[in-house]
Amino acid sequence: EEKLLADLAFFGGRTEDFVKEEEGNITAYDINSSYPFVMTVFPYPDTTKPPMRIRKTTPSEVRKLYRKGYAGLCKVRAIETSLYPRLPVRVRTKGEEITFYPRGEIEGWFTSVDVMTISDEECEVIEGLFYPLMKSPFVKYISRLYAVRRIFKREGKKAEKVVKGIM
Repeated sequence: EEKLLADLAFFGGRTEDFVKEEEGNITAYDINSSYPFVMTVFPYPDTTKPPMRIRKTTPSEVRKLYRKGYAGLCKVRAIETSLYPRLPVRVRTKGEEITFYPRGEIEGWFTSVDVMTISDEECEVIEGLFYPLMKSPFVKYISRLYAVRRIFKREGKKAEKVVKGIM
């Protein structure tokens, strides 16, 4: 059950131009490089521990739980009115699954981190599964891959691109 809910709640990262300029200096960022970094610095829910189940709560309470060291999955009913909606939805079209961020009424499973971005007035948390947070399990793995990648890059080896892709 928990694996299925996690599959419903996780959508991956979102990068988007929220402000578009026609003139001026342009700065480019390699956003793909942010994924390995984020994997090493943020805590993860420890799913080896039994979840704390919560019913009928608010995004404010979800934020309090995070500050106390818990994160997880929430089933919510929300009304998205923001210019840049925060809750993603998957839709299958032409045999392909796409993710978009609609306005209007939304009900589904989302990560508690997503739910924390919504106000109490916009969202009702119907139920949730919360796990104690633990230090990232990926620190050694990503650090080792990064070190190998730097060596390959310095030596001009094509394998550097493979390691970068793994990261």
